[in-house]
Amino acid sequence: MKLQGKFIALAVGVCTIPVAIAGYFAARIGQAAIRDSIEAQEQAVAIQVADYVAGELAQIEELLRVQSRVVDLTHRGTLPPSTQRLQKFLQFIYHQKELFSVVGVYTMDGTAVAPAAFQERPRANEALGQHDAMTADDAVQMPKRAPLLEVHNERVSTSEVFLAGPEGNPQMILAMPFETLPDEPPLVILAQISLRPMARYLRSMEGDDRTLILLDRASRVVATSTSDEAPRLRPKIIPSGLPGTLPDTPFVAAFRSDG
Repeated sequence: MKLQGKFIALAVGVCTIPVAIAGYFAARIGQAAIRDSIEAQEQAVAIQVADYVAGELAQIEELLRVQSRVVDLTHRGTLPPSTQRLQKFLQFIYHQKELFSVVGVYTMDGTAVAPAAFQERPRANEALGQHDAMTADDAVQMPKRAPLLEVHNERVSTSEVFLAGPEGNPQMILAMPFETLPDEPPLVILAQISLRPMARYLRSMEGDDRTLILLDRASRVVATSTSDEAPRLRPKIIPSGLPGTLPDTPFVAAFRSDG
């Protein structure tokens, strides 16, 4: 059987969160059946990785929801928890997952109720990995970047992806209501999440003819399976949809390469 032409095929699986996964693979395509089989396989991989990323963020959402209910907000029945108690609560949440870069509780105008949890010089942990290093200024900037106004309508909202920390790693912020006493002003819990650890999973799914790329909704590179370095959110043009956007449904596309 003579294999003809060389194509680059692109498979994209879409998350419900503002990131998507793009899986690239190169193969020499001959018969249509072979090509269809490869496309189906690579689309399945792309969707699997997209589901993994969405699942990780869903776990974080559930962790924040459960822990915010567990903390005792009725100190002596009438008073909110002390600043010290809230600070310990935030530190406890922060150490649950290495994806957490900064965790804090704020009023709706972005005022911190207690010092946010973060580390300027995090140490590697064999069980939980290593948090991204963040500066005090990064912690101050978190409520300014967060979608605070969307929390009331959406209950849970996420920010656009941005770069932060000394190493400039991709981050996003998850915001959700924080339980308060009756008649008390509403509060919101913010978690700044590092997308750097996602590259490890991308590498585990990489093949000899497959490179995986995590894109945000603006079609910018968040992580790749070929490098641990921060990708600087460079734009990635894909052969479908409008520039700077991603489609709402999974798709497979093929285009001829230069090599």
